[in-house]
Amino acid sequence: MYTDKPIVSVVIATYNSAHLLQNTIDAINRQIGNGTEYDVEILAIDGGSTDETISVASHLGAQIFENPDGHAIAAKWIGFNEASGDYICFLDHDEVLESSSSIKHKLSLFARHVRLRAVLTSGYNLHKDDATSNCYSSEFGDPLSFFRYRMPNNSRLRHRLFKTRLRVAWDEKLATGFLAGSETRPIMCELVASGSMVNRKYLAAAYPELAIQQNLIPHLYFLLNSQHSDESEIAVMVDDPIGHQTASTWRDVFRKTRWKVSNATQNLSQIMESGITGRQKMERKKGFSRIKLALRSNLSFAFYVFTVVPIAIDAIYLSISRRRIGYLMHVFVGLYVVAIFIMFVFTRKLDKFKRNLRYDGTSFD
Repeated sequence: MYTDKPIVSVVIATYNSAHLLQNTIDAINRQIGNGTEYDVEILAIDGGSTDETISVASHLGAQIFENPDGHAIAAKWIGFNEASGDYICFLDHDEVLESSSSIKHKLSLFARHVRLRAVLTSGYNLHKDDATSNCYSSEFGDPLSFFRYRMPNNSRLRHRLFKTRLRVAWDEKLATGFLAGSETRPIMCELVASGSMVNRKYLAAAYPELAIQQNLIPHLYFLLNSQHSDESEIAVMVDDPIGHQTASTWRDVFRKTRWKVSNATQNLSQIMESGITGRQKMERKKGFSRIKLALRSNLSFAFYVFTVVPIAIDAIYLSISRRRIGYLMHVFVGLYVVAIFIMFVFTRKLDKFKRNLRYDGTSFD
């Protein structure tokens, strides 16, 4: 693509996504209009779909790239390296940009702030008619992430929470900029998810290892506050929500939880270092105190679950604050995490549990 306008590459990780892509790509196309001062390319990185995903994505104008590793981390890494744009916006196939000015506003921030490396959306917009399982999965992902970070990915809360965790570099009506690495306790800050946009040109030049180390792609935030940091900034949008339909039933929540625990404990590919295992190593390198890290360790999480009272208090708090009794399921999902963690680590007897899993819970070799 040859143009004088900046190019934004939208990278979508797909797998059996035919029923979802129309909404996702229609929302991207709403970002483009007469007089738009940027161009958009859409990259669908497919992990071996068996439905009509590829034909649908192609019909909707996306470029198709194969993802032989099958999982979402590999998809985002491939997209980062195949993109031609100076900027990349990362989306999953079940995510929708709800603001028609999302890309425009993010680019305007990059233009005004020379040290800005990434812009996060305001988080998931949780609707009243959404299933409680979807709200829980969207906000926290899993009980371990909730326990370690207590940073719900909720469009009503994310911007405010970041202001309490990081040092503010600048504050505008559209967004607030923060100094990367200024947090005093571990935070959940994923720059390749949920509609986040990154300065690909800067990152590729500053961290050439991204071209060959797949497991680094989820840890871009840690790279920004590493020893190579030049006071890089990240920003969080004030009103840039993402629609999300990830877990319509609690069965979906348990399946995705199993996927995360499996990939965190099975050392069969780079995906282990791409998840919580790699994140913990990055946090130790950052220099957080051993006490702070110990309080958020897997062992502490097991204590949190098995003593019942702490996790029950959190479940009750979530149910009341969200006005959804279904959040009491937090206790049972927590027990499930510990149970399968023990099974994966100490037994590993069932062959199906020794395989890597796709994001939808199906396995691949």
